[in-house]
Amino acid sequence: MSYQYYAPSGPMIIELQCGYSTGHGWKHIQAEHQSQWQDRINAAGGGGNWDDLMSWSNETILGWSMTDVPDGTNKRCVSAPIMMYDRQGTFLFTFWPTVAVSTNNLRVITSIPTTSTNCNSV
Repeated sequence: MSYQYYAPSGPMIIELQCGYSTGHGWKHIQAEHQSQWQDRINAAGGGGNWDDLMSWSNETILGWSMTDVPDGTNKRCVSAPIMMYDRQGTFLFTFWPTVAVSTNNLRVITSIPTTSTNCNSV
């Protein structure tokens, strides 16, 4: 899956690769955060697939401004609000997905459905 991000230097493509379970990408997100993503879907009434919500959230918030992760690595992070509604259009809750991206190879490291802006923990 590819996401387009508009950096000050121009558009960039950020890839969500399969990765591996301990380091980065879809397999890491599945191993470490699938249940958290599924919990967001269940809280909104269920009936959806966790990785569809994760991918859509990534695509939506990667358009926001990224910040440097304060651990001295080549990571950038974005955390932005996603409002969830039920099928009747009633507002349910807001959560703040957090996406960490490697600036070396422009790939998604992780995507976490946090409940508040949280780029300090990725």
